[in-house]
Amino acid sequence: MGLFFMLYGLIFYLNPAKYGEWSKVFVGMFMTGIFIINYGQFMFSWQASHFDGILVSKVKFTDFIKAKYLLFTAVSTVAFILTIPYVYFGWRVLLIHFIMYIWNLGVNTTMVLFFANRNHRRIDLSKGASFNWEGVGATQFLMTLPLLVTPLVIYLPFKIFGHANIGLGLLAATGIICILLRTWFIKKLEEDFNTKKFSLAEGFRNK
Repeated sequence: MGLFFMLYGLIFYLNPAKYGEWSKVFVGMFMTGIFIINYGQFMFSWQASHFDGILVSKVKFTDFIKAKYLLFTAVSTVAFILTIPYVYFGWRVLLIHFIMYIWNLGVNTTMVLFFANRNHRRIDLSKGASFNWEGVGATQFLMTLPLLVTPLVIYLPFKIFGHANIGLGLLAATGIICILLRTWFIKKLEEDFNTKKFSLAEGFRNK
């Protein structure tokens, strides 16, 4: 399934006259960040069956969050490497993919972890992971929208007024800044989690 998403760009890049450069921004973000988006906001839901154990374990939540950031970074890096052949459609395509890879590492990773603190719906892994829609509701789809739309909201105004490179530069700069502030974000995410962990646990107990 993951490799299938790596072919997603062909839908747009084989029809360059039909889709503008905005599609490169969206596709780059989607292909290098699909795992972050799909898995991230259900971070605790996947572990709902033993969430109470996580709460009483000796593992620091800071280390737990760092591990998730590391996982997201590793998978997103592999995804970006798999998109390198898209350089066939031009070096600018690869550049935009790289910018959106940086965006995903800096911005989307933090956003999905923030949303994960608000997802009380459990996922029963005994029912399998593929096509398991348990834990997915309208709220989750609404949470996904900012992840998909935010980079376009930043980029498109500059593109419309003929300054696409400034828009891309702003996306890259935002991603880099968020990566540099990752330690601060981890602290804030931990504080946020501590205010919601008991409501999360209660929600996961409801089968």
